[in-house]
Amino acid sequence: MFAVRDRGKFLAIVLSAVSIGTSIGPILGGLIVERTTWRNVLFITGVTLILVGLAYGGTVWPWTSSSTLVSLLAGFFIVVIFLFYEERNYCKEPTLPLRLFRNRTSATAYAIAFLHSLLTLQILYFLPVYFQAVKLTNPTESGVNMLPTVLLLVSSSVISGALLSKFDINLSISPALVC
Repeated sequence: MFAVRDRGKFLAIVLSAVSIGTSIGPILGGLIVERTTWRNVLFITGVTLILVGLAYGGTVWPWTSSSTLVSLLAGFFIVVIFLFYEERNYCKEPTLPLRLFRNRTSATAYAIAFLHSLLTLQILYFLPVYFQAVKLTNPTESGVNMLPTVLLLVSSSVISGALLSKFDINLSISPALVC
């Protein structure tokens, strides 16, 4: 993967790329929504079958409808096939090496990172909804209003990566999880 001494640089690059993509997404999404339909946004972002089943199940389609069940089951089946293929020796360089999850410390760190990402994405989802439903802005203005949040994400990613490289220490994050 990468050397431990390079983890801060790697972290800064990855988190900055995610943050920049996150900053461009709401603006482009707002422009696309104003000029076309939500179907194009969903097509462009490549929503998976699982997300379609979860998004429409219980709202547009009943949870027991064939559309919801087929979407969810097909999505889970494809993920299982993906994981099976990745775990076997078919792949020289797997996208998701499952051996990384065998170490409890690493698995815990991945779980925490996953939960952190869920919380961050909730903010990035609900803020535009708030701007449009409560503040009555249009989708493009909503995307522009997201820029301060995303700029803070980008800058904090770069700063945290630099600090991690500079100090090269392993601190326990357990006290931070209490907050």
